[in-house]
Amino acid sequence: MKKVILGILIGSMVLFLNACSSTSVNEKTEPPLSNVSEETNEPSQKELKEILENTIPSLDDHFETNEAGLEAFVRQVEEFPPLVDLSMIDVIRERGMYYFSEDQMNRLNSALDETTAM
Repeated sequence: MKKVILGILIGSMVLFLNACSSTSVNEKTEPPLSNVSEETNEPSQKELKEILENTIPSLDDHFETNEAGLEAFVRQVEEFPPLVDLSMIDVIRERGMYYFSEDQMNRLNSALDETTAM
């Protein structure tokens, strides 16, 4: 009798563990929601390109969306604050934190303060 109860108990445990492990395997094998992430990344890259192109429209410089391009953009805004398009100031202050580092945002805000002071 003890062997039968022990067998049923072990069988139940094996089935329970198997069910638990198959659930976690199914959860892991689900494809990531790549469409959602691509959709949220696309507008961000588009918005960043618009910021880089429209902030100082009189300059013919083209800025890449990589780290070096962002740094070059910050330097241009620092060097030529009077040329900054005033309509872009609010966009940079609101959305810039998503693209620029904290140091770059501080530098941009200082340059933008100079622009609005003039």
